[in-house]
Amino acid sequence: ANAGETVQLGANAEATIVSVPEGVTLDLNGHTLTLPEGIGMDFTKLSICDCGSGGKITGASGFYPAVKLSRSSTVNFYSGEISGNNIYYTVHLNAADNYFNMYGGKISGNSGTNTVRVYEGQFHMYGGQISGNTGSYGAAVSIESGSFIMEPGAVIENNTPSGTAAVYATGTSSITINGGQIRENACGNLYLDSGVRISVGSQLPDTTNIGVSSSQGAGVFTNGGAQYAQNNYFKSDNPSYVVCADGNNLKFVSCITLTFDPNGGTCATASQEVTFDQKCGNAPVPTRADHEFMGWYFA
Repeated sequence: ANAGETVQLGANAEATIVSVPEGVTLDLNGHTLTLPEGIGMDFTKLSICDCGSGGKITGASGFYPAVKLSRSSTVNFYSGEISGNNIYYTVHLNAADNYFNMYGGKISGNSGTNTVRVYEGQFHMYGGQISGNTGSYGAAVSIESGSFIMEPGAVIENNTPSGTAAVYATGTSSITINGGQIRENACGNLYLDSGVRISVGSQLPDTTNIGVSSSQGAGVFTNGGAQYAQNNYFKSDNPSYVVCADGNNLKFVSCITLTFDPNGGTCATASQEVTFDQKCGNAPVPTRADHEFMGWYFA
């Protein structure tokens, strides 16, 4: 293909090495493109779409990502699927001037270390779905010194990491949540390593559903977002903590389970969960024949 042209598949195809001229659009057109050594990008821009149905990029294995961005490269992924790759990284952003914009489509059914690895650069998920992938830490997305931005309509679900969480943020990575869903992933959803915080958008839609945990346990984990503390948009993946407001931010606080022993009487409430900085509120009143309730005490 020449620069700026559209390449439309007319049948299933396989290629050994694919390098991309500037500004090419790849239309899978309902067909399968098998790329054992993936797509290599260097100083170029690629758009991927599927004007048919069921088109996919597959077959990368060994040391070759299905899509690798090296220097000054951009991918716009509109539709189709990147699936069935068995490799360290299915999509790899390797430089600060790399941009992968996901507007739709699916990245699913891949196995390796990370499905999308953002070593540097920016992964912007406007929409689409990352699901059904397996790996170690960051089975869906791993952000190391780049940035990840998530918008309403984007979904990361049903991925299976061997440890930690489906989305793993470490180092000097940057996370911005303007909406979307990170939910129902085995072992955890979004994990924040020490020092990493989420920047929270000012207008999150009601569909926002982010499971999150932090290496520090309790403490502040966002920049902004206090207005959403009661909306349950952010949920703790660690059952020992709940999400509360802290000034303008959100934080994890410890849960305490109070167990009520009526000492031979009856009590409608057996237990109640509170946080360390929360009053118990309306504690239950037990009853016992020929006795008057005088109050609760800590045993």
